[in-house]
Amino acid sequence: MSHVDPNTITAPNGRPFSTEWRMAGVVDVRPFDLGFGALGVPPAILLAYDIEGFESAAFARLGIDIPPSIERSVRKRQAEFLMGRLAATEALASLQDATVGAASAAKDPSDNPTQTRQIPIGPSREPVWPPGIAGSITHAGPYAAAVATNATGLRGIGVDIEQRIAPETRRSVEEMVLHPAEHSLLRAMTGEAPYEMLLAIAFSAKESFFKGSFATVGTYFDFSAVDITKLDIPGGTVDVVLTRSLAEGLPEGRTFTLRTHFIDADTVLTSFAW
Repeated sequence: MSHVDPNTITAPNGRPFSTEWRMAGVVDVRPFDLGFGALGVPPAILLAYDIEGFESAAFARLGIDIPPSIERSVRKRQAEFLMGRLAATEALASLQDATVGAASAAKDPSDNPTQTRQIPIGPSREPVWPPGIAGSITHAGPYAAAVATNATGLRGIGVDIEQRIAPETRRSVEEMVLHPAEHSLLRAMTGEAPYEMLLAIAFSAKESFFKGSFATVGTYFDFSAVDITKLDIPGGTVDVVLTRSLAEGLPEGRTFTLRTHFIDADTVLTSFAW
């Protein structure tokens, strides 16, 4: 889907955004509650965009650095990177607004894009957040999202957006993501949601867990390190258990509950905080 109808996602609490953002293809920007408020995690920033309105000159206009690897990429990848960084800078600005008080929160940070903070790329291609801040960025289809928090005691957070798994990629995703018991679990739930969406949730859950734990683990690990034991579609939760020890605080057998939300009928956002 290349065109986004703003009427399908615009909410009464949607944030305003600048002409520069609109010129880059941004359709809507809004806060998106992940369900981890008890841990001090603020709403993520969900951004919808139309890739037909994107052009690479938007990087310079919006004050976002374009890494060499992205500069050499195709237009779609450039758009994804820019939108993810815009969502991240908005998440940081919102966090700063919340810290300094309601007076600053009244200002729209996208009105002055050159003052937004850059999010560099780390050695493992991970986003590098400012000291004392945990965050995560994701993008898929016409959406990008980011969350940033300075909550005390929070070790990590991960967000991931996935779209309905296409029939031609279903087998490869199953082989990469699912153990036999997980496959049976999803098949048994097809009365609650289409199987391709259940598979997208499973993929998204394991990806958000990876993102949220990567800073602690410090190295790549595959999806077999985490088993999905329960998926509650109405409740918006995914229960997982570690199948092996990954790092201090992440021993084999530890369980976590992730959150999952539908952005639209074909797109899901899953999040993990610990």
